[in-house]
Amino acid sequence: MILTQSLFCKVVSHPMYRRGGLLLQVTLFTSLILLFASVSAGGSSYKVKAAYLYQFTKFTQWPNELFSDKDEPIRICVLGRNPFANLLDGFTKKTSQKRPLSVEYLSSLETITRCQIIFISQSEEKRLAQIFQRLAHVPVLTVSDIDGFARRGGIIGFVPKLRKVGIEINVEASKIAGTKLSSKLLKVATLVPGRLALNGSGVSPL
Repeated sequence: MILTQSLFCKVVSHPMYRRGGLLLQVTLFTSLILLFASVSAGGSSYKVKAAYLYQFTKFTQWPNELFSDKDEPIRICVLGRNPFANLLDGFTKKTSQKRPLSVEYLSSLETITRCQIIFISQSEEKRLAQIFQRLAHVPVLTVSDIDGFARRGGIIGFVPKLRKVGIEINVEASKIAGTKLSSKLLKVATLVPGRLALNGSGVSPL
């Protein structure tokens, strides 16, 4: 189990993977998803969720005008209690789509619209409607392991699935924010209906 998680994290951060073309990345990503059958849905699953977050930066397109220049980073935010400990710290040494990555830990909703990806902690469940309202039509990819997150209007929800980490995607929510998810990502997810959210991303056949 630990070996599987470690292998996933090491492969996706390997220079050959980062230099590889989209086809190679998709093939490896899809293959590694199949290894999740041996991953526990317990606390150690955050290693896998962290690796997923990095992958989402590769398989999501944001509007070009969102970035002021080519060196502006893709911002990954964690809102609320941080369940990842220091697992995301290494992201600042990586790049994605030829952009640097930055990680921000937030407690307030004031700056969440600056994020490109936001992981919403379980501690924020009571504020979920307020968060969706704040992100209305803003190109921010919302991700969480709050129970039923995608069905409640979030874009990507982590779900325990037969002792592995699965993902659910709310395609209706994904059409509203203006961010595009690769069809390759949709193939490894469970697509779910959900409430008409005020935030989401569209679908692109990358």
